[in-house]
Amino acid sequence: MKILHLLDDAGCGGIEVFVRNCLRFQNESDEHFVFLRTAGELRGETFLTDYRSMARKCHIKEWSDHAPLGNDLKALLEMITAEGIEILQANTDATHWLSAFARAAAGDTVRLIRTIHAVTRREDLAVTLEGTQSMTDGLVFDADVLRREISGAAPATAVIPPGIDLPIRSKGRSFRNPLVIGVVAQFLPVKNHKAILQALIHLERHRPDGWRVLFRGDGPLKEEFRRACREKLAPNRFQFRDSVPREKMPEIYEEMDVAFLGSDAEVYPLSLQEAMAFGCPVVATRVGGIPEMVEDGVEGFLVEPGKPEEWAARLDALFDSACYERMSAAAVERARNFSFEKTWERYRSLFRRISSSEPPVMEMTGRL
Repeated sequence: MKILHLLDDAGCGGIEVFVRNCLRFQNESDEHFVFLRTAGELRGETFLTDYRSMARKCHIKEWSDHAPLGNDLKALLEMITAEGIEILQANTDATHWLSAFARAAAGDTVRLIRTIHAVTRREDLAVTLEGTQSMTDGLVFDADVLRREISGAAPATAVIPPGIDLPIRSKGRSFRNPLVIGVVAQFLPVKNHKAILQALIHLERHRPDGWRVLFRGDGPLKEEFRRACREKLAPNRFQFRDSVPREKMPEIYEEMDVAFLGSDAEVYPLSLQEAMAFGCPVVATRVGGIPEMVEDGVEGFLVEPGKPEEWAARLDALFDSACYERMSAAAVERARNFSFEKTWERYRSLFRRISSSEPPVMEMTGRL
């Protein structure tokens, strides 16, 4: 099966990790290709290097707001024809539109799957799904909550969590002192680091010893938040780490004991899946797909957004060694469901099913 993954730019987020994992876990019966649209300022050279080395072919197409879409469409159609592509797997609104036009022009030889990883502008997604419905053979959602929120334009084909490519511990962790609370998140407003800091202040008042916090990530609010930590927390209480290459992430998770996330909105956060694979119990807000990942009181605690005192109380509960070790073992066991091998088998099953089905009927007027 020949599968072409389409994405915009090259960053370091969940979409890029997903595409790279698809390339890593391909088997002898699959050939994977990448069509990357970029504005010319490529972020994440590591991902770009991986695409080039792992994909059967990686086509990089530069674009700008002034470049006609027809240029991208021509390049995509040439690639579909030359390589005999059977499946188009789009990951963004822009590549979904592009793939739909290519699907219409190429005819019944190719199928189109859209994976919806997140929703930043709901109105744009609704327009995309409605406009491309007749040429979209299937939709995949990272989380069931996303599927339920986006109804009407087209039915979901499947809910497939994105999966992780890091090793999973054989068993849970033993309780350690000091306990390292890890916050792996970009410094953006939606991640609500201000409330995280308030929770840590509450925790410090109640439990002045036996813990520290590790922040890993980048983003526009990082320096402002670093200054706030210096003002509000003891100097030996916190440590900041910049983003690191994917192959270095196990070192971060091994250093952590607890995964803490206070986001106002999420879909299916990769950092929590990965931390659980390394035996970290979770304290996270009850938003998006997180309740699909973590059962309150089993692999960790779910808390309400914007309630830092409640967050501090749940963190404090993990200082009970029996509670901690029970949740750590449960987190590892739950993480076995997140392996990308299982994710890719679900995708392959979907691709086979879509390839064998009748093509959708498209009604068009005018010229493409």
